[in-house]
Amino acid sequence: MRSIGLQLHIEDTLQAIAKKAIALQIPIFQCFMTFKTAGRLLSFKKDDIAAFLELRKKHFGDLFLHASYWVNLAGVKQKKHPLLEKEIAFAKQLGFTHVVMHAGSAKGARNKKESIDALARSVDWLINQDCGLPILLENVAHGGNAVGNDLNDFRDLLKLIDQPQKLNFCIDTVHAFLFGYDISNNQKQDDFINRVDDIMGWSNVGLIHLNDTQEKMGSKIDKHYVVGQGNIGDDALKRFILHEKIKTIPIIMEVPMLSEEQQKALLKKVRDWHSK
Repeated sequence: MRSIGLQLHIEDTLQAIAKKAIALQIPIFQCFMTFKTAGRLLSFKKDDIAAFLELRKKHFGDLFLHASYWVNLAGVKQKKHPLLEKEIAFAKQLGFTHVVMHAGSAKGARNKKESIDALARSVDWLINQDCGLPILLENVAHGGNAVGNDLNDFRDLLKLIDQPQKLNFCIDTVHAFLFGYDISNNQKQDDFINRVDDIMGWSNVGLIHLNDTQEKMGSKIDKHYVVGQGNIGDDALKRFILHEKIKTIPIIMEVPMLSEEQQKALLKKVRDWHSK
């Protein structure tokens, strides 16, 4: 059965986020482990970590760490990424199975090519570290010097890295739409699906971020909204995730703050898409 979950926010303890996921009856979830306003890890007590690990063993399958936005793999001046190393080490300690990350932006680069070259060096460094967790590189919504908005960035990247078979991807529906891939239109959605298959291969996509937005297609304004209540809509999103090439890939929804009842209703809706 397909795994469907949510991005959850850590408020106080690791136990609390695990119990939240159990209450929602989700077998997978995604979260950040860093402060949004500072480039440092959250801190937890030893007994909280031990309790989380017990719940993790009993109740969950894959767990996805979303790497901090403070990490910029595509920055030309950065040779190593100590915060990311700490995040990955902590994720492994907690039994997380995957790391999702954005490529970053061409900071310090004269053009995007230089930044993709820098990204390739960072990815090679990560893979050579043998961190033990699959790296899922995510497409992004932003324009300008952001890397990974245009899927051709990943085509160029895969030609540059030493072991392309070891790099995996995460496809975000909102990011695709906001950059300019109109997946609300059936024909253009098929074109996007085929382009992903041609460039990365859906067999190398380890996660779908199923999201909607109230921003206009191509606006490059990265704002998420409740699935089905935005400009992509239920019909297009359902069609997308039930596509033959995609229908078994795990799903995480990254939605605005909702009540537990609203979260349960959203999960039920998407689960029902798979049963009808």
